[in-house]
Amino acid sequence: MIQISPREGQILNGIGPIGPTHKFDPLTVEKVELRRKRWRDSDEDRLENEEICLDLANGKTIKFGSSLSEARKHYLGGELRTLLSI
Repeated sequence: MIQISPREGQILNGIGPIGPTHKFDPLTVEKVELRRKRWRDSDEDRLENEEICLDLANGKTIKFGSSLSEARKHYLGGELRTLLSI
């Protein structure tokens, strides 16, 4: 769930109502982009996925959306850029 008002943004990073909520000031978002993340599983297999990242002016990054389809990630990233005027 994503909510953005002029003074506050919230992103629920989870499934349904379960998961952490990240609050931020929409005016401090400097960049919205899709980034690849890479890791190894317990069998040492290499895995890769993309997630949506919001870079904030304070140096923090909010990451979410890794379980969405590629098309939804691209759509949501574009909509966030438009809403945040980036």
